[in-house]
Amino acid sequence: MNVRRSAHVVLTWHPSRAGGDAEAFSLLTGERVALTKARVAELLAIPDGEFVARDDDWVEDLCHAGLLVSDSTDRRSTVLRRRDEALGELGWDFESAAFHFEKRLEGARMTLAAPAESPVPALRDGPGIGQVHLPLVERDSEFYRVLLRRRTQREFDPNGEVTPGQLSVLLRYVWGAHAYGRNDRGDPLLAKTSPSGGSLHPLEVYPLLLNVESAERGLYHYSVRSHALDVLEHLDAAAARDLAETFLAGQAWLTKAHVLFVLTARFERMHSKYRNNVGAYQALLIELGHFSQTFYLVATELGLGPFVTSLVNHADIDRHLGLDPYREGALAICGCGVPAADAPVLHPEPFVPRETELDA
Repeated sequence: MNVRRSAHVVLTWHPSRAGGDAEAFSLLTGERVALTKARVAELLAIPDGEFVARDDDWVEDLCHAGLLVSDSTDRRSTVLRRRDEALGELGWDFESAAFHFEKRLEGARMTLAAPAESPVPALRDGPGIGQVHLPLVERDSEFYRVLLRRRTQREFDPNGEVTPGQLSVLLRYVWGAHAYGRNDRGDPLLAKTSPSGGSLHPLEVYPLLLNVESAERGLYHYSVRSHALDVLEHLDAAAARDLAETFLAGQAWLTKAHVLFVLTARFERMHSKYRNNVGAYQALLIELGHFSQTFYLVATELGLGPFVTSLVNHADIDRHLGLDPYREGALAICGCGVPAADAPVLHPEPFVPRETELDA
């Protein structure tokens, strides 16, 4: 068998762990493999830039795990070889790729850890030599009222529906384009209500409609070009909820929302300008935060309760949408709906600087 070492493997040393001295994580398969020191040395002895003939018993296992790449023509070998090549060709820097693909969830379900007995204090003053008090300016325009009403919603009216008009406003004013220009090469640059690194706007939106008035339940893609929904699949109520729970890593309480917006990133668009640049992925996560907050504010202005979660089953989403995760992959899910009438108010007491006292 002719093989070469994959250039996209993370090695972590675990000298006290049973089954091996190290753990190898392959960015090609998402698998983790325990290795002895001797096996690590044998792996590193195989070059990553050229194929060499090896017939050792363990070579096939490491090929299957994505630590080695073979020139075999079977489907799995071909797919893993193309993934290894794509990670270099698409401009991923190694650190960002390692972070992204190690954090992808597949078939996982959310578990809540018990809170610490002694939480870190909510507020902290700086270590300076004094304080300069700022004027307490109060604003009372509609924008500031919306800003102060913003809350994360977790309980929704079981009989409520998002209207087509509300859905249209959300898509248009959160992810839609409102102007455009051109760079020096003549490439179009879009202007949206949130900023994007390099004006690239690589985020894509796949709405999952669960309860929208006069609209079929199902999975869609939002076309910015046409301000329209591209139909991917229609679903009955049970199937739509099951898909929502799968996408949301088992966070069943969020499946009661009336619309979910699956957010993905076209990594190849980001890397078309910022190749092998560790700041590109960081800028993408910052952009995700910008759009999430815009979503919160627009949904709040519409009278809807919003939430955003990054705990999603990335691999399941990518597979269901038919995405090549090295070119485009899931990042997070926004959702909203008509709030339940008896939903608890999380922050009922006003906070007044220099007056409010908190124990922790």
